[in-house]
Amino acid sequence: MGGSRPRIPPVRLFSWFILRRMAREPLRAGLTAVGIALGVAVVVAIQLTNASSLAGFETALNTVSGRASLEIIGVGAGIEEERIQEIGWLREYGQVAPVIEGDLVYREPGRPTDVLRLLGVDILREQPFRDYALDTRPATLGGDASPADPTPPDLLALLIDPASAIVPARFAAPRGLGPGSTLPVTVGDRTVALTIRALLKDEGPARVLDGRFVLMDIAGAQQALNRFGRVDRVEVRLAPGSDPDTTEAAIAGRLPAGLSVQRPSQRGRQVEQMLAAFHLNLTALSYIALLVGLFLVYNTVSVAVLSRRAEIGTLRALGVTRGGVRGLFLAEAAILAIAGSGLGVLLARVLANATVALTSTTVSVLYIATAAAPPSLTWWHIVLAFGTGVPLSLVAALVPALEAARVPPVAALRGSDLAGARGRFPIRSLLGGVGLLAAGGWLATLGPVRGLPLFGYAAAVVIVFGASLLVQAALFVVARGVERPVRRFLRVEDWLAVSNVSAAIPRLAISVAALAVSLSMMVAISVMIGSFRETVVYWVGQTLQADLFVGPGSRRQGGPGDLLSPEVVRTIAGSPDVTAIDRFRSIEVPYGGTRIRVGGGDFGVLLDHGSLLFKAPADAREAMRRGIGQDAVVASESFVLKQRLDVGSDVVLPTPEGPRAFRIVSVYYDYSNDRGVLVMDRGTFERRFG
Repeated sequence: MGGSRPRIPPVRLFSWFILRRMAREPLRAGLTAVGIALGVAVVVAIQLTNASSLAGFETALNTVSGRASLEIIGVGAGIEEERIQEIGWLREYGQVAPVIEGDLVYREPGRPTDVLRLLGVDILREQPFRDYALDTRPATLGGDASPADPTPPDLLALLIDPASAIVPARFAAPRGLGPGSTLPVTVGDRTVALTIRALLKDEGPARVLDGRFVLMDIAGAQQALNRFGRVDRVEVRLAPGSDPDTTEAAIAGRLPAGLSVQRPSQRGRQVEQMLAAFHLNLTALSYIALLVGLFLVYNTVSVAVLSRRAEIGTLRALGVTRGGVRGLFLAEAAILAIAGSGLGVLLARVLANATVALTSTTVSVLYIATAAAPPSLTWWHIVLAFGTGVPLSLVAALVPALEAARVPPVAALRGSDLAGARGRFPIRSLLGGVGLLAAGGWLATLGPVRGLPLFGYAAAVVIVFGASLLVQAALFVVARGVERPVRRFLRVEDWLAVSNVSAAIPRLAISVAALAVSLSMMVAISVMIGSFRETVVYWVGQTLQADLFVGPGSRRQGGPGDLLSPEVVRTIAGSPDVTAIDRFRSIEVPYGGTRIRVGGGDFGVLLDHGSLLFKAPADAREAMRRGIGQDAVVASESFVLKQRLDVGSDVVLPTPEGPRAFRIVSVYYDYSNDRGVLVMDRGTFERRFG
């Protein structure tokens, strides 16, 4: 009897104790793995969605920018051609070419409306910047002919006829268009007929926006867009051997007021910064789904520990160490996590396609006008899936695994340890829950980090865990509270059911917590969305008092956009049924590392016929009236909150004449733009921005 007990091989022990049980209970194991899979799939899908919102913009930006090293930009509606003469010295640094961009709307009966990106270039200076290959095939998707470089007659046609355009064969072929065809497009409130001179091979800029691209000479593009005498930017391709950083600094020091130099990639960084909060919110919500999966892991391992205490006691009596018991249950959690993470990777792509469809409208309206399909799954996404699913599942299983390791062999075999635990109030769980709730309340008071509410998200997670710990105490109180009435008024079966619940509180608590978290998130988001909807409906009803809103047929985020022609404005204003009109114009300007919208409207009309909802000051309408003709602005609530400004603060904005300070005279509620809106009187807007 004094000899050492035989040591059971870990692999055999794991097969007997874990795998055999999982095989007998496939539904329990399967549901847990599916729960993890859904959480992992949502996390990976959101990452794919976030990447897709930038992929289309960055692809178009890099393709259209071509080999340009630097670009000179202006404020507002681009750069006046007269100012290009002032910066003729740019040729000292390399090759220089002006560029203009805009949107054309093409409508064909029976087909969805297409928005085409127009790129106007100086044909004589364009070749060093971008590569174009003409498609010599007929206007079909088939054929094996090789692309050809633009010939002199092709280029001459663009120069002679300002209505000439070149479009990708990818766009023309499905619509039966080809060289010589007329392409009727809408620009603002005008219809323009372009003539297709040639087709582009599906490469380079022709791939932008799935082939919805039009190439024109810059003079023709200015005429089509009704932006005579202006360009959007001047591109610079540096001479070989030039250092971009040094050259950028040198050019910046020589540029006149109202012009600035930047890398083409800076536009991508600005968009990425604008989307940062949007992406963070999606990511935070995705981890809530993973949190529910972790509750399932905890519950699965807890159930196994509670239902197999006698077997655990037997193993301990046979010589299995506490570490061995702990390792068995952690290994079970690892198997479920690996299976769930693998399944989550497969589901992620399906969810990503659906998520892109759900978020693309928001991204296009608020941030950028391009969106792409989700990128392909990479090793990084697989590492993300297993790197989040497996470790977090092990953490979720650690507490019940430690509990299993502490099971006393003799007490577990007799069942006396559970009998003693049934009547004890879970004081440790109560104190832990109260402590976490207090910590969550403290985290909620901390400010944002670089404009992002990181402590707010941490507070939400801590509160979720704190509330989950309180579930056990709540169940204990409820079970004890109903026990006496059940014994007195109900049947024996009901009493046994209540007694069973009282005995299984540690096992049931986590299931109730998981259900509570899921329901609370669903209710909270539903209430939040409903509140936003009612607020926006009220804001629209109070603020947008006009009977009709007339605007151009297309709108591009971040650009000068299209205008209504004076004839249309005069026709509307001259109607006997029209009491007043407000001619509103807006542009985007850089401010504080991002881009904000600056608009100009008729303050007199807004005050006499509008009904803006003001936040401050008390005499906001009179303050707005005093701002007519002055360097004053009315700021949206989101702008003053993000920039930590208030009524009376000065906002320094870039203008064509250089930086100008504008005084904030009023703050109003606005839900059309989350980055901020500044509105000035139309006279001030024209005086400062042209």
